[in-house]
Amino acid sequence: MSARNRPLVITTDRLLLDELQRLCDSAQTEPLVAPTFEEARRHWSRAPCVVLGHDAAPACADAEPPPHDRVAVLLPPSPSDQRPPWTAAMRLGASCVAPVTAARVLLARWFAPAPPPVPVIGVVGGGGGAGSSVLAAALALAAARAGRQTLLLDLDPLGGGLDLLIGWEARPGRRWPDLAGLERPSLEPSQLVNDGRLAVLATRPAAPASVPAKLLDKTLDAARDIYDVVVADLPRHPDAAATRTAERCTTAYLVARGTVQGSGAARAVLAAYGPHWDAPELIVRDADRVPVTEVADTLGLPLRETYESESELDDRVRRGTLDGLRPKGALLSMCTRLLAEGGVLT
Repeated sequence: MSARNRPLVITTDRLLLDELQRLCDSAQTEPLVAPTFEEARRHWSRAPCVVLGHDAAPACADAEPPPHDRVAVLLPPSPSDQRPPWTAAMRLGASCVAPVTAARVLLARWFAPAPPPVPVIGVVGGGGGAGSSVLAAALALAAARAGRQTLLLDLDPLGGGLDLLIGWEARPGRRWPDLAGLERPSLEPSQLVNDGRLAVLATRPAAPASVPAKLLDKTLDAARDIYDVVVADLPRHPDAAATRTAERCTTAYLVARGTVQGSGAARAVLAAYGPHWDAPELIVRDADRVPVTEVADTLGLPLRETYESESELDDRVRRGTLDGLRPKGALLSMCTRLLAEGGVLT
């Protein structure tokens, strides 16, 4: 069972764990158990629900995790004189604080099989010029051309703007700064820079700024009601919004150049994102100098794909546009294959 479909349980209370295991057995699911928030961090946003023992709630609240719709703080089956951790529960937005025996009905509903989440695909470059922004844009274009309502998120404030890369910089539509201060951002394609099936939420290169983490959380929450797939172009040096996105990715790709320098740079990026997601899959570009297996072994990542630069594509990028990307080109064909094998195009 995928980790993202398993209830997340954080506690060291043996009695609580026994009770929760029985409830999970009845729901035919398997909990993902961690003794501390740090060990559970990468699973927090992707888990269908989070169940905290009274022993773990205060430390979890102090860690200030992203908001989650389903958080329960459970007391022992036979509560002692210990006061419930109300303050921690309020800070976490918990919808239930009760002994596990009193929360059985709620937990049975939470543990029941849930529909799969909207795919969130994160792409990060293992160094300057690795081609991650081009790959992110190509993945989004491939999904849109296959009929999926697609949102492309530009989370690299120093990247120059994905709307510029695609050739849409002159099109009207909201950019990230326009969403600041909104309680629930409107992400309808008509409100953003769009071309029917593909909408882009881009930065403003003239005034680069990181996306606030809370705005990112609201954006991803709103996107799941509108889009079939979300593709995020992540910066090499993660800020709060990038790490939040990484924690919610259902698939992640690290793009590295097939050189010794490319492997070294990618290792640093991998370490920066390490606490926030499961190991990404590796895509190697221009692997003509170092064997791709050597790059994968150096990084300790599964090799997903390799591809060679296309002269026509490189010319387009230098001119500042991917508009008119060839449907049968090697890059777009690879992206279509990745989406199909990842279940996005099924």
